[in-house]
Amino acid sequence: MVSLVLLNIAGGDSVDVLRIQEKDEGLVKVVRQLGFSGHPGKERREQERRWREERNQAFPSPSVVFRYLTSFVNTAEEIKRV
Repeated sequence: MVSLVLLNIAGGDSVDVLRIQEKDEGLVKVVRQLGFSGHPGKERREQERRWREERNQAFPSPSVVFRYLTSFVNTAEEIKRV
């Protein structure tokens, strides 16, 4: 997820920083242009058709990202950590 990489680069320490990144007009413009660059033209067109309404957000909501990240938690391994 590009949003998590950008969050890390920006030094964000929680997923709530995504709300701040969403307010940065320049960053939003760059993220939207990156969208499917590098993908074949057919795939880009399919993705554009998939979104019938204009997308308002460039970044996923903090709650969605938090749920995504919790899917990687392994409680058995967490117990082994100091």
